[in-house]
Amino acid sequence: MARCGCGGGQCNCSVTAGTNITVGGSGSSADPFVISSSVACSQVRGCISGANGVHYDAGSGVISADLSTDPGNNLVLGTDTGLYVPAGGATIITDPCGLDGDGSAGDPLTLKTTAWPYPCPVDANGGVISCDTTGVLRGEPRGKAQIFSQFFNQAFPNVPVPAAPNTLVTTFTGNFTNPDPCRPAAILLMMEMDVTINYPANGGEAEYGFDGPDEMVRYRNSGSTLSNGLHWQATKVRGAGIAAAGAIVPLGFDVLMGRGAVGANYINIQGIVRAMFVTA
Repeated sequence: MARCGCGGGQCNCSVTAGTNITVGGSGSSADPFVISSSVACSQVRGCISGANGVHYDAGSGVISADLSTDPGNNLVLGTDTGLYVPAGGATIITDPCGLDGDGSAGDPLTLKTTAWPYPCPVDANGGVISCDTTGVLRGEPRGKAQIFSQFFNQAFPNVPVPAAPNTLVTTFTGNFTNPDPCRPAAILLMMEMDVTINYPANGGEAEYGFDGPDEMVRYRNSGSTLSNGLHWQATKVRGAGIAAAGAIVPLGFDVLMGRGAVGANYINIQGIVRAMFVTA
């Protein structure tokens, strides 16, 4: 340092330490000046502040991630102290009906179900749940039970009652539609019939039935006067098989008469066919 008159191991320069500065050494070549500085943490903390996502402790000077405590937040500090979201840790908000769980790894989302309460196996007897075109879950079609009726009335001009038993005289048949467009239906058939007959005196006789050889009504006039317009209503109920989904099926019965004697004749036949379609 020639300008300071340094030489011969001496130096006449003066160095003064400022704030937070320390100066060591005499300035000679053997003992040069050493200038050092140190700043305490407390002197710079006022310049640091927290921001969104950052936590700053002004007392200790520690800066860390600010993890939200809002419900559903799965962000955590990993074992290496880094920010970490566990696999499957995302949660969802759901309506409470039909769903269980929040979608996290510890509480996965599932359909809320109950135990099968029947003695039969669920695999063979359980119903079906499907998704419709709007994304709504739908169960199987509801069961149906509906009754349809058709009425018949046919006049006859004093036709003699046949002598042979169970002779076919007319047939009442109507078309019925299974109202369930999805599933087959069991059919319960209810039939009623009424034949109006004139019975001459002294042995006028007749019988009638329907839906098979079945003499349901038989009468003989043993009196001495004519009995006109006698009739009795007969009813029969039976199963009529299975109708396919939405199918149209003919249903009805044959009217059978016989054992006509002494000029007995019939003048009118009425019938009713009622069909109940049942799907469960």
